[in-house]
Amino acid sequence: MRTAFAAACCLALAACGSEAGQAPKTVAKKEKKPLSVGDTAPPLAITKWVAGTPVKAFEPGKVYVVEFWATWCPPCIASMPHLGGLQAEYKDKGLVVVGVTSKDGNGNTEEKVDKFVAKRGKRHGYAFAFCDDDAMEKAYMEAAGQDGIPCSFVVDKAGKLAFIGHPSELDGVIPKVLDGTWKGKADIIALRNVDSAATEKMKEVMRTFDSNPAATLKGLTEFAKQYPIQARQDEFEVRVIAAEMKTKQFDEAKAGSEALIKSGTDRYNGEILGFIASVWTAKDLNPDRKHLDLAEKAVAAILKVEGEDDVQALVTAAQTYQAMDQKEKALGYMEKAIKSADDPRLKDQLEAEAKKIRGK
Repeated sequence: MRTAFAAACCLALAACGSEAGQAPKTVAKKEKKPLSVGDTAPPLAITKWVAGTPVKAFEPGKVYVVEFWATWCPPCIASMPHLGGLQAEYKDKGLVVVGVTSKDGNGNTEEKVDKFVAKRGKRHGYAFAFCDDDAMEKAYMEAAGQDGIPCSFVVDKAGKLAFIGHPSELDGVIPKVLDGTWKGKADIIALRNVDSAATEKMKEVMRTFDSNPAATLKGLTEFAKQYPIQARQDEFEVRVIAAEMKTKQFDEAKAGSEALIKSGTDRYNGEILGFIASVWTAKDLNPDRKHLDLAEKAVAAILKVEGEDDVQALVTAAQTYQAMDQKEKALGYMEKAIKSADDPRLKDQLEAEAKKIRGK
């Protein structure tokens, strides 16, 4: 695997595992009985509801996801479209998703949280809460021995903890908790065993990507049948699209890309839109430069989703047009990114990229 597709593959491989994409967060530990699946969920202790409908208490008959995140945690932000998708899919069945974050020493201030949620949080359709102390961190994260975020706690209809883990695992958890068939720890073990097996299977399937892409494409089809929950992930679809391109099935890849562009736009998933732009501008996947308009559509969608002043969105646009040999457009977006960047070090890095585009 080469070029930007390697990034997509690495992300998707990580997402199959239960510890996918967690950022370390130091939480002091005390010697006491750990909070565990089956225990009564601690009450919410929220300072401020930043967005969405406030949750005063866990109501019987509803299922809750209490997800811990921070503004400085990229994996947390990457999980938000998935959480928003779950909220939308299962809202009518009684699911309530709550994103909880606390003031910390890493710069996760109330001001930054307010700004982030106003720009990028509200659109995901679930509630966001801020805590100006560590009460929630102690009651949930510390009590459960969790030291990485994002971390999700699922509360069942009876107010008991049904699951503790990474939000990437929730597709296999939420439906069963809602319909009452979830078996707690036994199902968690089974779920993680399947995740582990799926990760190994995906590695096996992708080993032939360069040497025998037709075998990879066939393997992905078989993978989807064997691991339907893991195949729900957008990154899996990117793999399929890339394999189709590698086998010269560009019309099929085009159809899949258009579907993902729509999905990414509807669910505000800028990351997956970036992957679409990357695969269509990758010279090893698309040497004949077919359907490059898809890369442009993906860029337009990213800017719509993230905003015309978002640094990463602008950099993605610049890189995409640079890969398409459209120097003036690439430079224009990179210069906008420089203006939008707050960090002097980042500005310097972007200036260096701009010089490369100019050829100086």
